[in-house]
Amino acid sequence: MFAMSKNDLPNLDFLRSFAVLLVAVAHFITYYTGGTARGWMGLTGVCMFFIHTCLVLMWSLERDPHTGRFYVRRWFRLFPLWLVVLAFIVIFKVPTSPAAGPHFGYVAPSLPELLANATMTFNFHFGARVVGASWTLPIEADMYVLLPMLFFFVRSTRSLWPLLLIDSLVILCIYGTYGIHRNPIVTFPVCIPYFLPGVMAYALYKKQVTPIVPAWAFPVFLAIMAAIHYRYGNYTISSYWCLVIGLTLPYFRELTWRPMTITAHQIARYSYGIYLCHLPCIWLGMHFFNRYGLVPEIGVAILAVSISSVTLYHLVEAPMIRFGGRLAKKLDPGPGPRMDETTLSLEPAP
Repeated sequence: MFAMSKNDLPNLDFLRSFAVLLVAVAHFITYYTGGTARGWMGLTGVCMFFIHTCLVLMWSLERDPHTGRFYVRRWFRLFPLWLVVLAFIVIFKVPTSPAAGPHFGYVAPSLPELLANATMTFNFHFGARVVGASWTLPIEADMYVLLPMLFFFVRSTRSLWPLLLIDSLVILCIYGTYGIHRNPIVTFPVCIPYFLPGVMAYALYKKQVTPIVPAWAFPVFLAIMAAIHYRYGNYTISSYWCLVIGLTLPYFRELTWRPMTITAHQIARYSYGIYLCHLPCIWLGMHFFNRYGLVPEIGVAILAVSISSVTLYHLVEAPMIRFGGRLAKKLDPGPGPRMDETTLSLEPAP
């Protein structure tokens, strides 16, 4: 069977690191300028996250296709760090609620809202979202329900056209009847076209297509696509934009310039922590160091993001991922290769 390790694909590290940096930079600019025009920059990073997530999780299922073990591993990948950050923000009333943006503020959740946040179901509850930039997490959790079915479907058909057909039908049905004025960003079905291109990329990798585009063109391609999405993006165009990235991703040769691949790998490793912590760190810099000027504010925010994401990764994220892997094997013993998901998807992560 054809199988690919994420460590064999530095392009995916670059894609993930580029995505999380876009989200963080968008919020930096939004909060430091008091504007909201950078929203499409953040959604650009989110869409890249969704593509990356689906692709690497399809490989995860290929290595161990047992659905129960998959769900156990994903719970311990997504929830422990989320619950730690959520508890910190609630206990210390850190003002990062999106309801207060672009100005910082803390919105105290009711008990139902807190439970909805803790269980990542606030996309159904429509209540207070305590942690800023977290709307993608329940969408990703919802996506986990469909991924095993998509994996077995792709493995049985080994064909790309059914996925293209499904994607087209979803776009036609959702965007033709739902209406973007109803804020579809909180609704999972509307985000399906942002995920499916990752599954299509997996199907192309399974076909072992020949990479023909030079490696240096990959960062250039992502930068151009990001600029296009920022300028022309909307919820419908984002669907086609994701489709272009998913269908072209396997045709790029892998990056080999070590300074770039090493940097991208490190940012990708800590990306979940960066995603969850960057807004509290922006607030820290703006609230306590605003009297010293813009450079110290940004410097403190960047330093705080670096320290918090690395610390939380080693104290919470990585140990819980390893524990989840052991628990999955213990609860459902049976054949299956050893898994290492320490650098696999958020997600989430924005």
